[in-house]
Amino acid sequence: MVLDLSSPKLEWVRLSGTARSTPKADNFCPGPRRSAACWTNQEQDRIYIMFGLADRQNARLNPQKAELHGEDASYPYDDLWSWSITGGEWRRERMSGNCPCPRSEMACALSPKLNKTIFFGGYSPCLPTIFQEIEGREEMCPFSYYADTFIYEPSLSPDARSNWRQVITRGFPTYRAHAQLFADPETGKIFLFGGYANADYISYRKRPMCRAFNDLWQLKLDVPGGYFEGVDMEEESRTAGVGQLQRCFTCGNTGHWKKCGGSCKGHAFFCDQQCQKEGWKEHRRMHQCAKV
Repeated sequence: MVLDLSSPKLEWVRLSGTARSTPKADNFCPGPRRSAACWTNQEQDRIYIMFGLADRQNARLNPQKAELHGEDASYPYDDLWSWSITGGEWRRERMSGNCPCPRSEMACALSPKLNKTIFFGGYSPCLPTIFQEIEGREEMCPFSYYADTFIYEPSLSPDARSNWRQVITRGFPTYRAHAQLFADPETGKIFLFGGYANADYISYRKRPMCRAFNDLWQLKLDVPGGYFEGVDMEEESRTAGVGQLQRCFTCGNTGHWKKCGGSCKGHAFFCDQQCQKEGWKEHRRMHQCAKV
């Protein structure tokens, strides 16, 4: 769909696809999906759509659609499409190189200065993860989060294959989905912020909860391989209040945590003794805190 902002009525126009609740298979356009990556090329004449997932679990709950579309796991797409703004048609792009595996909710941004698209993280709804529980037993969750970085270099010719390569970065952020990537068009600097990891199924410090990140990173590609470097924001953001909740100074989890009882007069909060022990040195140096 396209919204005509020059029209007094602000009318929508359908460019492709159908409004049918049960669409027919069409090999000439992307299939129905959500949480896909999207960007516009440097020439501003093509819109790219990549990956995403078909949510078949919700369809399974609908008696009218369960037989046709329902499944126990969502389906992650592994395709890349581009829409020609001038030609008004879809084209499936050919890919080569070290491509990312199928996933959804990944961060992406086009760097106009480099004419490359950078990808980070995301998650797969159907690739299971096996992890070690604290008691020593193995547990499994039905999906996986990623913390890998890829660069997409578009081809100069429509007949040539666009190239993918993985950037083996040092100091990368932890695995996450729905993070935000931004490329400064003037300086070419690339930043990554936030994201989340659902710990209801992936064990994280003994507490089943969804962890939201509020960290900021810069991706530097001026050295072979590239690396992520943490960017210091105001230290208050690490322990800022969220309503009646607080963020743990060490791990960043949110909850009703206890404040530090040292000479900092409660400048930091910790979720348990383990986090307090691990983060004590940094807290003491940052806030000049001492035990009382």
